[in-house]
Amino acid sequence: MRYVRFRVLGPLEVRTDDEVVVTPQGPRKQKILAALLLNAPHAVSVDHLLEAVWGVDPPVTAARQIRNTTTELRRELVAHGAPAGVITAVGPGFQVNLDACWFDLGEFEERLAVAGRAGSREALAELERALALWRGPALDGLNSDALRPAARALDERRLAALERRYGVEIDLNGGADVLEEVGALAQQHPYRETLVAHLMRAHYRAGRQAEALAAYQRLRGLLDAELGVAPGQAVRDLYERILRQDSSLLDGPTVPRQLPPDATLYGRSELIAELRTDRVVVLTGPGGVGKSALAVHVAHRLADSFPGGQLYADLSRASAHDVLGRFLRALGMPPDELPRDVEERSAEYRSLLASRRVLIVLDDAQDERQVRPLLPGYPGSAVLITSRRSLTALREATHHTVPALAPDDAVTLLLEAARTPDRDAAVEVAALCGHLPLALNVIAARLTARPDLTLVKIRDRLLGQRVVLDELAIGDLDVRGSIAVSYRSLRPDAAVALRRLALLDANAVPAWVLAAFADQPWEAGDRLLDELHACHLVEAAGIDEAGQSRFRLHDLVHEFAAERLRAEDPPAAQRQSVARLVHGLLAIAATADRLIGHGGTTGALVPREAPGVALAAARQRPFDWFEAERALLVAAVRRAASAQLRDEASELASCVRGFFTVRQHHADGEAVARAALDCLDRDDPRALQHIRQLYTMYSQQDRNAELPALADAALAVAGALGDPKALAEARWQSAATNLRLGRLHAAVESYRDCLTTFATMPGTEVHIALTRWGLGSALADLGQTDEAIRLLEPFTRAEPSRLTAIGLAAYAEALVDSGSPAPALAAVEKALEMVRAIGDEPGEAHLHVVRAYALHADGREARDVLQNAVEVLRRHHDPQGTASALRRLGDVTGDRGHWEEALAIYRRIGLPLEAARTLHRLGDPAAMTEFGTASLRYRT
Repeated sequence: MRYVRFRVLGPLEVRTDDEVVVTPQGPRKQKILAALLLNAPHAVSVDHLLEAVWGVDPPVTAARQIRNTTTELRRELVAHGAPAGVITAVGPGFQVNLDACWFDLGEFEERLAVAGRAGSREALAELERALALWRGPALDGLNSDALRPAARALDERRLAALERRYGVEIDLNGGADVLEEVGALAQQHPYRETLVAHLMRAHYRAGRQAEALAAYQRLRGLLDAELGVAPGQAVRDLYERILRQDSSLLDGPTVPRQLPPDATLYGRSELIAELRTDRVVVLTGPGGVGKSALAVHVAHRLADSFPGGQLYADLSRASAHDVLGRFLRALGMPPDELPRDVEERSAEYRSLLASRRVLIVLDDAQDERQVRPLLPGYPGSAVLITSRRSLTALREATHHTVPALAPDDAVTLLLEAARTPDRDAAVEVAALCGHLPLALNVIAARLTARPDLTLVKIRDRLLGQRVVLDELAIGDLDVRGSIAVSYRSLRPDAAVALRRLALLDANAVPAWVLAAFADQPWEAGDRLLDELHACHLVEAAGIDEAGQSRFRLHDLVHEFAAERLRAEDPPAAQRQSVARLVHGLLAIAATADRLIGHGGTTGALVPREAPGVALAAARQRPFDWFEAERALLVAAVRRAASAQLRDEASELASCVRGFFTVRQHHADGEAVARAALDCLDRDDPRALQHIRQLYTMYSQQDRNAELPALADAALAVAGALGDPKALAEARWQSAATNLRLGRLHAAVESYRDCLTTFATMPGTEVHIALTRWGLGSALADLGQTDEAIRLLEPFTRAEPSRLTAIGLAAYAEALVDSGSPAPALAAVEKALEMVRAIGDEPGEAHLHVVRAYALHADGREARDVLQNAVEVLRRHHDPQGTASALRRLGDVTGDRGHWEEALAIYRRIGLPLEAARTLHRLGDPAAMTEFGTASLRYRT
């Protein structure tokens, strides 16, 4: 049920229960409402309302206006949630009914009444709550002579409540933390003797006898000069007691000062500023990131704001029961009066804190259950908590994750400790320490202890260490030990997952990888990640291209995990984890591979169980999933190969080669092919797949001089196998090498043999398509365009794929060679649609080179198309494609400079036929002698 909130302790205000301000507009309504509220629950006559609105000279129609305005006021309040009878006509006036509404003055009076019946601590808390309702002078801004006396009376009530609150505060806590407030209020109201008495007591209990006596002398002088009277007896008695230094006035609570020594802090200025504004703060982060130092530093800066004292406890090896006992003794409770039960101790602790301003630092908390009994129950005190865990269940707290130091701050720390500063060395050492404050302080301590050490020497030692953690320990500063504390707090499956992450070199991985390593159901990955993240042993790495959340290990945590892996997990267990990881990747990668349209084949894949979220990402955004997992896929193939998981390494390498080919990730494609090949026997038929992958990567990089050796290797493997299909695949590779190097007749012969062989075998559709493309290209290069067109024409009816687009490009060139540019343009446009669908930008540029050939042959403008293609191919570091585009640009423009640049590229990458064709354009009639009847293609 909705209700409204009325406020008069400050400017008149009306709000709804969801805090929307609905104060009636116009001074007439506001004055009527204020008069009704100040007199609630009694009725207010129309005459009194007339006086409140107009003073002593109301208009003739005033009574009618009052009734109309009051009716409008009631409608507005009801519309905003007030009950229908919120304002009613009673006799010759009106009455406000607040039964279903909230009224700040009503609550103020109730809390004052409770305070009058309560003990000192409870009374202080109630008085503070009552005074917190005030927002300024009563009815501030409302100009009505008739209402002003009531407003002044309310202000007097507030002053009296303040005096009561200060009196109780001084009795309980000595008054040091309200001294400034009391002094300021006494200046505003210099005749109030009770207030001056409070000021005198607060000064005296703070050890300021002279100021206490001076406050009395000011009061006496003012009263004598202005009124001709002396201060009252109570103030005179207090003055005499202070004058003779009555020790009974000093009785007060113990003020603990338990903070550890402060330390120099580097950076963190923004975070420090934020921490000064919240009542309960939780600082979390990995071990060694400097949470404790930060909390203690901030506590020292805030100490003056908490005159009730500062409490400190290290919770790493202490129970809440024991800490409460220590805190209660520090707050003045005799040891023999300590309650035995933790709940009773917590209740007494909160009672003692209720009337004080105390700062509590709880360091290295283990969990929320340990912390809750140590939190104060009332405003005034503040708590700084540090923990390796996130403590997210403490919803009343403000949470901050403490990061590693900024690089510049880390370098500053090292340079200040170094005797021979070397900024470059400091930058390297800071990076090797992962900018972790604990590690940096270890290095700083070494520099301080050893005059002969320099940052350069330390950098060289760190670089020379197989285990950097060995260098990051001195005295009680030990990075390995700090990480170990968090590691030991993990559940067994989370600990297993953490240390097996060291099997991967990938920078960031998704959560399901943890489930693979812990041998848990895939859906357990998020739970494991939550635990590791809560302990700050992993850090978030953002959202990847496929929409998956990723995480990473800090370098030093990765090294620690590797140590624990070697110590705790036998090789067989590690091997099993790698196998499960690869199986999960295979299930996802196989799905994504079928959707990226490369037109190749990965062979028969075994159906496997897959993590559902990742599988959905791969289905929806296959290219993005592959991009996100590139590093993980390479790391998994390498790790599987090194563990002699031959089936897994080979299958995964085959499954990713289509993506690496389409997106031309040459280094990654070569890495997985090499790793899979190296773990196979040379007579293993799968070796041919990986040799072919290497061949594709070398071809895309124009490493032409290395292609013959790969073709020979394929023939050697196929010969050892004695399998006709394997021999045909190897001969295809030899044919492709011959075509590339300009040995056209040899290429045609090999391609024809391959085509005959593949035609007799089932499941060789892709092999046949590749062979048709190669044979058609070779025949076209020889000028036999009719047969080339016949061989390449089936690509016009093939399913859309990258392979189909390549075939269509060759088909279009052959059509132009035969004098048919119009159908060639149609074929190129069809191919362009296919490569655009798979995001193959360099492949699109290659097709535009063919398109430009057709445009020029059709008598149309082609210069801009070629210039754009040159830019794209240069950007993708595609030398052969760039040379082809430049040569054709020379054909279109007649600019010899384009031919000369193309010639230099062809010679550099070792393509003699293409170089000869370019030389022929430059006017060398003997250039083509070596290649006999080879076509001059790209002629003007």
